[in-house]
Amino acid sequence: MKPQAKRLIVVLGMHRSGTSVITRALNVLGVELGDKLLPPVVGDNDKGYFEDADINILNIEILQSLGLDWHSLTPISSVDVNQLKEKGYFLRAIDLLRNKTSNSDLFGIKDPRVTKLLPFWQAVFKQSSFDVSYLMVIRNPLSVAKSLSKRSNFSHERTYLLWLSHILTALNSIKNENKEVFIDYDNFLESPIKNIDYISSTLKLTIIPHELEVYNNSFLEPSLRHSKYNINELKLDSACPPLAFEVYSQLLDYAVNRNPINNAELNEKIEAWCIEFSRLETGLHLLDNISLQKDNITQELNSKNAKLNDLLKNIASYDSDILQSAFDANWYLEKNPDVAAAGVDSFTHYIDHGIQEGRLPSENVYAFIVSSFITHNDKLNERSQNELLRTKVQYSEELANVQNQTEKLLFELTSRWKLNSDQLTTINQSSEKYFEKQSLVIQKLEEQQKDYIQQINDVRLKL
Repeated sequence: MKPQAKRLIVVLGMHRSGTSVITRALNVLGVELGDKLLPPVVGDNDKGYFEDADINILNIEILQSLGLDWHSLTPISSVDVNQLKEKGYFLRAIDLLRNKTSNSDLFGIKDPRVTKLLPFWQAVFKQSSFDVSYLMVIRNPLSVAKSLSKRSNFSHERTYLLWLSHILTALNSIKNENKEVFIDYDNFLESPIKNIDYISSTLKLTIIPHELEVYNNSFLEPSLRHSKYNINELKLDSACPPLAFEVYSQLLDYAVNRNPINNAELNEKIEAWCIEFSRLETGLHLLDNISLQKDNITQELNSKNAKLNDLLKNIASYDSDILQSAFDANWYLEKNPDVAAAGVDSFTHYIDHGIQEGRLPSENVYAFIVSSFITHNDKLNERSQNELLRTKVQYSEELANVQNQTEKLLFELTSRWKLNSDQLTTINQSSEKYFEKQSLVIQKLEEQQKDYIQQINDVRLKL
């Protein structure tokens, strides 16, 4: 008798669509998610992602090998899937899933990157002989656009295209499957138990009463939905392409009204949607290339900003007064209303907090740095000159003292000891050599000072 295949519940959906909340509900249905989940991130996903960390890492590596990222608009092709197989990712994914499911007959995986890479992962599922069911989560694209605008500074136009890329990839991949459920996130939060019952009956999963109570009473809370928009508000957003509106409105009808999913009419629509979206492929490639260039520029800028802040910290640690002459207090307060509202001294705030926080000291940071360097070098030059003057005075005083003592000694030796002319000549020569040595010391100091001044002038010319 052939052994029963292990069941795999795959959660599909676009980023910021509530997939984490609904994946957590799989525990209520006896689905294991593994013991190596990504940790929660405060402000982004406070309750947790419920994604296996190893699968997440592999997905990121796979996308990078294709020159893509999670926010790339271009869907992967059959050529990409073959390329991944040649690179060894196919066998790695098979081994990883077998390892994850070794002690579980019912396992769930969720990572929005799986949705983007579904053609690849479906080949893995088939090779591994899993009994796969799909739980597809949808959310109003306007809510997704608002969320990604806040978190990642994405334009609505970009997010709508990204939403279409994920959703159409998923629909095209599962259109001939017989085990899938569509769940609308907003509808789920309004009626969680009703939706869990629907998932349970459709996918033939058993509800665990205790887990349902914990999930419904402890896990779910109003903060899980930061915004809710209806279908009409989506239509009012001029950035939303008609295709995104059509796809979401159709899927919403299937999800809320529980219409049969596997029918010829829906499959025909999916094919038509995919054909229409494929006509944008050249434009999507172009947008991805522009986005990649932007990311590279941003990364380079961040690196330079970090070096700039380190430089400012070093200057401030040496002498904060150097920065004050170039600091623009009015501009700083205008750009940092929190500092102005606090009523603190702007320059003090910049030295104590602003540098560490990456705040800018003036509108023209380059001019600020140049001015600070000039001030810094002027101070060093002044200090060096003062030090040289003090040294010269010190040596002059010592020479005068030695000369005075020498003259007294010669007089005493001449008058008391009656030295002859040869002996006096020897003493005079020794004294002259000492004076000459001290003069050379002063001359060397003067030459060092000239070299230092030349170095300062060279730095100024470079600035």
